[in-house]
Amino acid sequence: MSSLAPSYGVPPSLALAVMQAESSGNPAAVSPAGAIGLFQLMPATAASLGVNPNDPTSNIQGGLTYLHQLNQQYGGDWTQTLEAYNEGPGALAAHGAYPSSAAYAAGILSAAGPLDSSMGSD
Repeated sequence: MSSLAPSYGVPPSLALAVMQAESSGNPAAVSPAGAIGLFQLMPATAASLGVNPNDPTSNIQGGLTYLHQLNQQYGGDWTQTLEAYNEGPGALAAHGAYPSSAAYAAGILSAAGPLDSSMGSD
Protein backbone atom coordinates (compact mmCIF):
# COMPACT_ATOMS: atom_id res chain seq x y z
CA MET A 1 0.00 0.00 0.00
CA SER A 2 2.80 2.42 0.80
CA SER A 3 4.02 2.16 -2.78
CA LEU A 4 0.54 2.93 -4.14
CA ALA A 5 -0.19 5.94 -1.94
CA PRO A 6 1.99 8.52 -3.74
CA SER A 7 0.33 7.72 -7.08
CA TYR A 8 -2.95 8.82 -5.43
CA GLY A 9 -1.37 11.97 -3.98
CA VAL A 10 -1.50 10.57 -0.46
CA PRO A 11 1.59 10.50 1.76
CA PRO A 12 2.40 6.86 2.57
CA SER A 13 2.70 7.51 6.31
CA LEU A 14 -0.75 9.13 6.32
CA ALA A 15 -2.28 6.22 4.38
CA LEU A 16 -0.80 3.74 6.85
CA ALA A 17 -2.02 5.78 9.82
CA VAL A 18 -5.56 5.92 8.39
CA MET A 19 -5.60 2.18 7.74
CA GLN A 20 -4.29 1.45 11.25
CA ALA A 21 -6.84 3.75 12.87
CA GLU A 22 -9.71 2.44 10.77
CA SER A 23 -9.18 -1.32 10.93
CA SER A 24 -5.94 -2.10 12.76
CA GLY A 25 -4.90 -3.66 9.46
CA ASN A 26 -7.73 -6.20 9.51
CA PRO A 27 -9.11 -6.65 5.97
CA ALA A 28 -12.22 -8.38 7.38
CA ALA A 29 -13.10 -5.54 9.79
CA VAL A 30 -16.73 -4.37 9.77
CA SER A 31 -17.82 -1.48 11.97
CA PRO A 32 -21.13 -1.29 13.83
CA ALA A 33 -22.14 1.39 11.27
CA GLY A 34 -21.41 -1.01 8.39
CA ALA A 35 -18.05 0.30 7.20
CA ILE A 36 -15.99 -2.45 5.58
CA GLY A 37 -12.37 -3.48 5.25
CA LEU A 38 -8.95 -1.93 5.71
CA PHE A 39 -10.07 1.65 5.03
CA GLN A 40 -13.55 1.13 6.52
CA LEU A 41 -15.45 2.22 3.44
CA MET A 42 -19.19 2.59 3.76
CA PRO A 43 -20.98 0.50 1.12
CA ALA A 44 -22.37 3.59 -0.66
CA THR A 45 -18.93 5.22 -0.73
CA ALA A 46 -17.35 2.04 -2.10
CA ALA A 47 -20.06 1.83 -4.75
CA SER A 48 -19.53 5.46 -5.76
CA LEU A 49 -15.81 4.73 -6.12
CA GLY A 50 -16.47 1.54 -8.10
CA VAL A 51 -14.60 -0.69 -5.66
CA ASN A 52 -15.38 -3.91 -3.83
CA PRO A 53 -14.91 -3.06 -0.15
CA ASN A 54 -14.53 -6.74 0.72
CA ASP A 55 -11.47 -7.17 -1.53
CA PRO A 56 -8.37 -5.87 0.29
CA THR A 57 -6.66 -4.50 -2.84
CA SER A 58 -9.84 -2.85 -4.06
CA ASN A 59 -10.51 -1.45 -0.57
CA ILE A 60 -7.03 0.10 -0.45
CA GLN A 61 -7.49 1.63 -3.90
CA GLY A 62 -10.89 2.97 -2.85
CA GLY A 63 -9.56 4.40 0.40
CA LEU A 64 -6.68 6.12 -1.35
CA THR A 65 -8.97 7.47 -4.07
CA TYR A 66 -11.40 8.79 -1.48
CA LEU A 67 -8.62 10.46 0.52
CA HIS A 68 -7.32 12.06 -2.68
CA GLN A 69 -10.77 13.31 -3.68
CA LEU A 70 -11.43 14.77 -0.24
CA ASN A 71 -8.00 16.37 -0.15
CA GLN A 72 -8.71 18.09 -3.46
CA GLN A 73 -12.13 19.20 -2.17
CA TYR A 74 -10.53 20.72 0.93
CA GLY A 75 -7.72 22.47 -0.92
CA GLY A 76 -4.91 20.25 0.32
CA ASP A 77 -5.84 20.66 4.00
CA TRP A 78 -5.19 17.23 5.51
CA THR A 79 -6.94 18.13 8.77
CA GLN A 80 -10.22 18.89 6.99
CA THR A 81 -9.68 15.92 4.68
CA LEU A 82 -9.42 13.57 7.64
CA GLU A 83 -12.35 15.15 9.46
CA ALA A 84 -14.47 14.61 6.34
CA TYR A 85 -13.16 11.05 5.96
CA ASN A 86 -14.23 10.36 9.53
CA GLU A 87 -17.68 11.93 9.60
CA GLY A 88 -18.52 12.40 5.94
CA PRO A 89 -18.14 15.55 3.84
CA GLY A 90 -21.85 16.36 3.99
CA ALA A 91 -21.90 16.27 7.77
CA LEU A 92 -18.71 18.33 7.97
CA ALA A 93 -20.21 20.96 5.66
CA ALA A 94 -23.45 21.04 7.65
CA HIS A 95 -22.04 21.58 11.13
CA GLY A 96 -18.24 21.60 11.10
CA ALA A 97 -16.08 18.98 12.72
CA TYR A 98 -17.37 17.08 15.71
CA PRO A 99 -14.83 16.91 18.54
CA SER A 100 -14.41 13.19 17.79
CA SER A 101 -13.54 13.94 14.16
CA ALA A 102 -11.11 16.68 15.14
CA ALA A 103 -9.44 14.24 17.55
CA TYR A 104 -9.39 11.56 14.82
CA ALA A 105 -7.65 13.94 12.40
CA ALA A 106 -5.14 15.07 15.03
CA GLY A 107 -4.36 11.46 15.93
CA ILE A 108 -3.82 10.45 12.30
CA LEU A 109 -1.57 13.44 11.64
CA SER A 110 0.41 12.75 14.80
CA ALA A 111 0.85 9.07 13.90
CA ALA A 112 1.81 9.92 10.32
CA GLY A 113 4.53 12.37 11.34
CA PRO A 114 5.82 15.05 8.98
CA LEU A 115 4.05 14.85 5.62
CA ASP A 116 5.74 15.30 2.26
CA SER A 117 4.71 18.82 1.26
CA SER A 118 4.60 17.75 -2.39
CA MET A 119 1.61 15.51 -1.56
CA GLY A 120 -1.84 16.99 -1.50
CA SER A 121 -3.78 19.06 -3.91
CA ASP A 122 -2.93 18.84 -7.61
